[in-house]
Amino acid sequence: MMKTKLFLSVVAFIFCSISLQAQSAVVYGGIAKLTNQNKLFTPDGAGHPGILIGLDGMLTRTGLNIMAGFQYHKFHFIANDKSSYFSFDENISYAKLRFGMHSGTRINELMLFRVYALGSAGLLTNLPTTDLDIPQKSLNDAYLAAVGGVSFAFGPGVLSLEYEKGLTDVAKNTSGTKNNSLALTLGLIF
Repeated sequence: MMKTKLFLSVVAFIFCSISLQAQSAVVYGGIAKLTNQNKLFTPDGAGHPGILIGLDGMLTRTGLNIMAGFQYHKFHFIANDKSSYFSFDENISYAKLRFGMHSGTRINELMLFRVYALGSAGLLTNLPTTDLDIPQKSLNDAYLAAVGGVSFAFGPGVLSLEYEKGLTDVAKNTSGTKNNSLALTLGLIF
């Protein structure tokens, strides 16, 4: 746990440093679907749909450079086979600090295409107070993940698709509990 706190402190410092130097930023919101490798958490054919908001800062819009960001995710706690993204009975939420590289290429004066690769540290911010005896009740406070994404900007509007692959387990006493998610967002680039 001490290593996790140290790592998160370093990521937060880097994020703040880049944010202060950022020449460009993207603010966005969208939908996401989380799955867990463990079938007790996410049975076959099910998922944890949810919503997210975020802010990413970049040193420049074009070329290869550093990117850092923050996201807040809210997911259904119990996996289901429906895509009910906006209504929640019980929910789980994560605040995520992200850091990595992005490359942007201008297609013309109005259009921009970006690809990015980031490391992500998800911090557990909400766990339901359900009385059910389920394995998700023993989640770690944080987990690490790798993120790959693409985005297309037309004027100030941005459409992004990203995939997050869990690198560490999310449960304390169960191995093979890595989270993966797919997100689709709309936002504005400044």
